[in-house]
Amino acid sequence: MQTGSVSLLFLWLLHVPETRAFASVSPPKITVVAPNLHAKEDPLPSVRHSNNIRPSRRISRRIDNDLKPGAYHDVTEDELYDKTMDLLQNCGELGEMTAGQAHEAGRLLIAWSKRYVPQSGEMSELMLKKLVTEKAAGNEKAKPGVNLFNSCMNAWIKCGKANGYQNALDLLEDLNEYLQTYTKKSWKKQDQVSKCYSTIIAGCCSSKTRSSADIAFELLEKMNIGREVTHYNFVLNIYASHYEHKSVLKIFQRMKELSDAGEKGVTPNRTTFNIVIKALSSSKMECVHKAEEILLEMENAYFDGNKLISPDKISYTSILAAWSRICNKQSVEKAEMYLERMQIMYKDGNKKVKPDTITYNTVLNIVSNSHNNDAGEKCLRILSSMEELHELGDNSVKPNLISYNAVCMLCLLIKMAQWQF
Repeated sequence: MQTGSVSLLFLWLLHVPETRAFASVSPPKITVVAPNLHAKEDPLPSVRHSNNIRPSRRISRRIDNDLKPGAYHDVTEDELYDKTMDLLQNCGELGEMTAGQAHEAGRLLIAWSKRYVPQSGEMSELMLKKLVTEKAAGNEKAKPGVNLFNSCMNAWIKCGKANGYQNALDLLEDLNEYLQTYTKKSWKKQDQVSKCYSTIIAGCCSSKTRSSADIAFELLEKMNIGREVTHYNFVLNIYASHYEHKSVLKIFQRMKELSDAGEKGVTPNRTTFNIVIKALSSSKMECVHKAEEILLEMENAYFDGNKLISPDKISYTSILAAWSRICNKQSVEKAEMYLERMQIMYKDGNKKVKPDTITYNTVLNIVSNSHNNDAGEKCLRILSSMEELHELGDNSVKPNLISYNAVCMLCLLIKMAQWQF
């Protein structure tokens, strides 16, 4: 059926006199057992390991350093274990490790850190501790740098064990002590350690559990340099996914405080605002009002010339979805108001805020579920607007099955109400 014929059918249904007064009715298991370097088990979350499931590459490029083949990438875990044990046995007495053996220990450590297997954390730390003890014994050929500490933390995070995060955090403390002993330039120490903080934070964000978000935020607070807005956005995303709107607001406010204090690297951006708006829009009515205040802040920033936090379709769609869920007397007014704001801002030059089919469908659903007397006419007017824009070549607002269903169901309910009376 053509869209014009559908529209005529809707008009006929809506103009039945009796209906106008009543709008609607209501890994394969490895047999190798490596020495347990940490006696305590901590019930902290860990990244799940599998041949098919890995932490998100979008969240952590550090964790996915195994995408680049390195030393021993083509050997099995059993073979890698044998090579590790052979090296330890051939090192001789403490302080006798050769430069070649030290280099090989580093290669083995990195090789273990790139595998999602349970013993990767223990085997990586075994190599690291051997190098550290050699260094402490005065062997200048052993030079365990920050990169090796970072790889070992990475291995603990990916190993899938319950105490993986805690062991990575313990290594971070060990690194601080190590750098205080062997590194003289304080600025260099801070810059190097920030990379390790980022590794653990990225691992926590890959886990996406509530407790891992707490760990990540605590580490962010401890970082002196190297904090980025993406770090905070990842943590915000985790709290938002767990409907922790109070934590979301707390971190959002903290980012603003740091930005005002001169740390521009953590200045909230559009993604930050959208995460906060979406989190608040999924909560109680007072939180929805707070989300509207934040959206208004974005709008004011746009008209003041700050394009970095100007609203986009996601900003408005989150608010519209909230009013669609609430579905009270204000919902229709709010939906029409936000749709009009989007249209005005789009004409003003903000291409990111252009309403699309999803936006119009959300408004259609709000209006059709409003139980207002004029709901049918408003829905038909919105649908006709979508059809006209599509006929003019705008495929982004092409009506789909959801669009027509929203109007058809409303017309059907109106007709059923007529038959009942």
